[in-house]
Amino acid sequence: MPSLHALRDRLAGSVLHERDFRRLWVVGVLLYAVRWLEMLAVGVYTYQVTGSASWVAALTLVRLVPMALLGVPLGAVADRIDRRRARVATVSISFAVAVAVAAIAAAGRLELWHLVVSSFIGGIGWAADNPVRRAMLGFAVGPQRMAPAMSLDAASNHGCRVVGPVVGGAVLASSGIVGTLVVCAAVYALALLAARRVGARPVPASGAPLAILSGARETIAVARGDPRLVGALL
Repeated sequence: MPSLHALRDRLAGSVLHERDFRRLWVVGVLLYAVRWLEMLAVGVYTYQVTGSASWVAALTLVRLVPMALLGVPLGAVADRIDRRRARVATVSISFAVAVAVAAIAAAGRLELWHLVVSSFIGGIGWAADNPVRRAMLGFAVGPQRMAPAMSLDAASNHGCRVVGPVVGGAVLASSGIVGTLVVCAAVYALALLAARRVGARPVPASGAPLAILSGARETIAVARGDPRLVGALL
């Protein structure tokens, strides 16, 4: 059994002891949860309306395509912008889209193309979140504690894969698609409040051109030079 002093020292050295990290972590947990909640709710609703599993798969693909196409370019861009403003802007857009779709659903005018557009925009936000927020996590805790910070962030993501759909299923069963979309908008609002309170401001590269291809090549070169990163990617 660890002593009280050892436990206190461990807690004091925890990444959660950093205020900005806690706020960024809360933003991540809220966004992870609402994304998985949305995916379940949109998938179930789409199947109820169309009766087609292909449409359900297509909407999921629409949400994931931006991750594959824009992940590397957005990572290069994230090194040269004010990440705090980018984080707030990304969450603001997701919140605005969630409010718009909830309002359309409440008016009884929700159509499939609304969900296609909102899913694609949500996918762009998802793709932008990884390089921006995780770079800010590293800035908040420092390079020496990057490993526990990223581990906690990844564990939160996997945990929300379970919690998000469970909550989404319960809300969808009790309140329908309108109630579920309102809950999504409310969660995005909480994430936006947390994002606006983050004080960490990683300094963008000054005077550097927005060279996306060269930035992507540098990233790939760094990854190939570290066996741990190669193993993680594989």
